[in-house]
Amino acid sequence: MSSSSTPGFEVFLSFTGSETRNGFTSHLSHALKRSGIRTFLDEEDLQKGERITETIWRAIEGSAVCIPVLSQSYVDSSWCLMELAMMVNCNKKIIPIFYDVDPTVVRHQSSLYEAAFVRHRLRFDEKTINEWKGALKGVAEIYGYDLRNTANGNEAKLVNMVVARTCRELNNVLPSEASSGCSIDPEETESDAELQAIEEKLRQQKDPYLMELELHRKQSNTRCTSSRK
Repeated sequence: MSSSSTPGFEVFLSFTGSETRNGFTSHLSHALKRSGIRTFLDEEDLQKGERITETIWRAIEGSAVCIPVLSQSYVDSSWCLMELAMMVNCNKKIIPIFYDVDPTVVRHQSSLYEAAFVRHRLRFDEKTINEWKGALKGVAEIYGYDLRNTANGNEAKLVNMVVARTCRELNNVLPSEASSGCSIDPEETESDAELQAIEEKLRQQKDPYLMELELHRKQSNTRCTSSRK
């Protein structure tokens, strides 16, 4: 990034602190950093005296990959919705994680998400509401990870899968001449059985992301080297 006050990041994590900060998101952030991936986590990475909105914008704009952790209360936060809209508007590579929330709820803003938007309409104009709803719908249609249906709900395994996927994505989108990289162990990728189960489900749904999963399987036992800015 061009800013001298905010270090360059490769990954931006978006989440609501009330549910996942001290659990899943914290573990994911540490695992990404252990793999050599520069990861932005708000509060932890905001410098004293910085304008928060400007800093968040720079972090999203400068990151190659964005990971929203979509929990049940994610949409209660207008801040999270703003971040999600920024990711979409910047055409970032997004890896959504559906943490104890069904992707269909996110896509259609039903159930708890619907109730949250009733409250948001009291404070925000319709243009902003529609932008947020559109971002949620778009992100819900991206190949991501549903905790309830991935790794038998094992959060530690899910963290490893996300780190492996992120490393591969960084390798695809960052310049090859970058100076250093991240590495993952074979244990940190989806098992053959897990991949086969996901692929079978995608075949039944005729999902366009099947080819991406197949590529991931081929690379799952290799060392991932991602470039840096």
